[in-house]
Amino acid sequence: MKLEMEHGPTINNPDGLQIEQAIMALPAAEAGFAVLSETESTYFQVTGCQDEGFKVEYQAGSTDAHFRAGNEANKIEDVIRAMQLYAKGDAAWKSMFEWQPYDLTAEKMGGCRGSAVLVLSVLIASGAAIASMN
Repeated sequence: MKLEMEHGPTINNPDGLQIEQAIMALPAAEAGFAVLSETESTYFQVTGCQDEGFKVEYQAGSTDAHFRAGNEANKIEDVIRAMQLYAKGDAAWKSMFEWQPYDLTAEKMGGCRGSAVLVLSVLIASGAAIASMN
């Protein structure tokens, strides 16, 4: 597993405290993101800011298996706990949210979360393109 943030170093095999610190370091009013990945196509990610809340998404192997939590303003405490459970391989994180299939190409949102989702979509698409070239 590796934890990547918009700002800061990539952390390999992060523990619960490192995950908490990374999420708490996301900006209060500007877009930010954190991605905890098993592979390039299997990951748990959060986007947003502390003032407006966080979107939570996960992908299980391909963009056809990409899901978003129905609530778009998740509390930071819930985001931290879910990411910690995901990192430990504890499937309880799935029951913390109501998941809906999500089309990554459909994003049209403003606010602090809009910019971060656009950045994530570009990173995901770039990673998939690079992987297919290898």
